[in-house]
Amino acid sequence: MCFPAQIACSHGIFVPGDVAKAMREYEQSVDLMPQHQIAVYTLAQCLVHRKLYSRAMKLLEKSPKHMRQEPEAQQVLDKH
Repeated sequence: MCFPAQIACSHGIFVPGDVAKAMREYEQSVDLMPQHQIAVYTLAQCLVHRKLYSRAMKLLEKSPKHMRQEPEAQQVLDKH
């Protein structure tokens, strides 16, 4: 899957870009494919970057159990 705005936030690395646009694209992707781990994790990281911790937590908490147990998800959950 390709996200035109993914340079804004990718795997916790934030570079100049349109973070709001990237977040909208990741949100759309998660809505369409809630099992897509990269989209879920990256959206959660974008939310944390914007200090939207409760939204990041809710996103990860409603994801499938196997996804919540992944190290990337645990890092976000453990931080807040």
